[in-house]
Amino acid sequence: MEKVCPLCGKNFSPSHGNRKYCSAECSEKAHLNQACANALRRYYLKKRQKKNPKKPKRRYEKPSFNENIRKADECGLSYGKYMALVFMGKSYEEILTMQGGNAS
Repeated sequence: MEKVCPLCGKNFSPSHGNRKYCSAECSEKAHLNQACANALRRYYLKKRQKKNPKKPKRRYEKPSFNENIRKADECGLSYGKYMALVFMGKSYEEILTMQGGNAS
């Protein structure tokens, strides 16, 4: 069974079925090329992470899903509308006064 070396394009008959390159030289060159590509990818990934640092973790406990549903119900809103207002930076008290609801 003839194969084509992906690096140099030569036809060769492999001594093993899983052999990919025609010679040890081609194999080494391919592995070096892959190592250089991986190093460049890591370099640019690290550089991009420096430009866009991760956001700091929240310092408060995130309310549970059921608690948010309860608060949305108290405000007379759907869960989605309530969460949209929360993500816009409104506090529960502000939303409650905006909607004219009363907490029990």
